[in-house]
Order: sequence, then C-alpha cells, then structure tokens
Amino acid sequence: MLSYNVAVIFLAIPVRSLWVDGVVASQGSELRSLRAPVVAEEPPNCLPDVSDFAGKDYCWFILNDTVEHKWSSGVLIRGTQGPLPFFSTLQLVLIVDGNWRPYDIGIWASGYTNRFYALPLGMGADISFSIPEVNRVGGETSGPRVALQFDVQLFTTVTIPTIGRVNATAVKKAYAYVDKTRPDNGVIVVITAVGEANGIHSKIIFHAGIYGTDLKSWLYESYVEIHISYHEHDLTINYVKNFPMFSVESNL
Repeated sequence: MLSYNVAVIFLAIPVRSLWVDGVVASQGSELRSLRAPVVAEEPPNCLPDVSDFAGKDYCWFILNDTVEHKWSSGVLIRGTQGPLPFFSTLQLVLIVDGNWRPYDIGIWASGYTNRFYALPLGMGADISFSIPEVNRVGGETSGPRVALQFDVQLFTTVTIPTIGRVNATAVKKAYAYVDKTRPDNGVIVVITAVGEANGIHSKIIFHAGIYGTDLKSWLYESYVEIHISYHEHDLTINYVKNFPMFSVESNL
C-alpha cells in the first residue's frame, strides 16, 4: 500500500472598486480625486488599483473623510488566476463623532480573488473567493458593539491526477463591527467549502481580516488552508497545509 501524509501548518497573523460617499471608483488614476483623502496606502500609490500591487498580494489603505466624519480602513486581496488581476475589496467604514470616536459602522465590499495552488503528487487546488457587492451604512447594536453582516462565497476545485476531481461551494456571512467603549474594530471573513467525490475529500478555508486598535493602527491578513484526503485503491493521501497570503500592519 502506498501512503502519502503531509501535515504542514503555518500560523498566519492577516474588487475591483472602492466606495466613498456613494461613489464607486474603478480603474483609472483620475478617480483618485473622487475618494476621501488618503491617510496611508501600501504599496505606495496602489489606489485606485494597479495591475500587480507592486508584486504584493495586497493593497491596504486608510481614508479620512473629515466632511462626512467617516474613517475607512480597507484592503484589496489580489488573485493570481485569470486574464485580469482580479481582486476583492474589504473596506470598513467607521462613523465617528466630533472627537473621532466611532459610534456606527459601514461596509463596502465586492469583487473576486481567484488563486491556484500547485500541490505535491501533481495535485492542484483552484479557489475562487467572491463578494456580492455590498454598500451599506448602519449596523445593529448589541451591548457595546455595533455590527453588520454581509454575504461571501467560496468555490473550489481539487484535482488528483488519474483519480479525479471534487468541486465544492459555500456561502456564508462575514462580520464587520465597531466597539463603542474600547478600541476594537474590524472585519472577519472565515468561509469553508467542503466537497467529496471520486473518493476524494476536500476542505478549503479562506480567511481574511481587518483588525484595528485605533484609527491608525491596523492589522490586515489573509490565508488559505487546504485539506485533502483520499483512501482507495491501495493509495492513501492526507494533505494539510496553510498558505499565508499576507499579514501586515499599518504602523503609522
């Protein structure tokens, strides 16, 4: 009997448009003028968007709208597959009072992140993370937190040569929140697609997050976790690996 076991775990500490005051800005540097002033962005000048994010898998940004009293923190998550460099956008909008204390929340999110992972034994995993466009202000209050939810989707295909492939889909709610009593704000995306076919079992988890302890200190992160198992025809495969995409801090 052949047996193949891989268990590699790395702990990661992590669409094409931006929303400002109801304006959706897509490609084109001239659209920078339609946004609130940029406090910071990394890589430099990665907004409204560049084709390759200067070689990074992300473009994080902080915007400050002093007129509307909105402070935004967001990240673009780059894909690696397809004719265009598609990416998904997560933009958390904090509604602040005259002292710049958050008291309500908004979200702009949209786009696609498509990635392919070449794995041992010729295996491959295609993932497509997507966000149906959401543009919303105003959350629900529960205790000290104000929060809102929005839909995210994950489509995956895992292939093992000469054996077959398994497809999986998932739809789940992502979570955005602000705490009115302490410095704790963020967006949390964790979605898992599970599939089984041809004796192959797959579980793929897509994670993305934005976490803030004040208006200028933010952590942006994203990673993909892949689980594949197969136990038939004298062949055993157990594969588990975490693929970090990025984990970066604003450090202003």
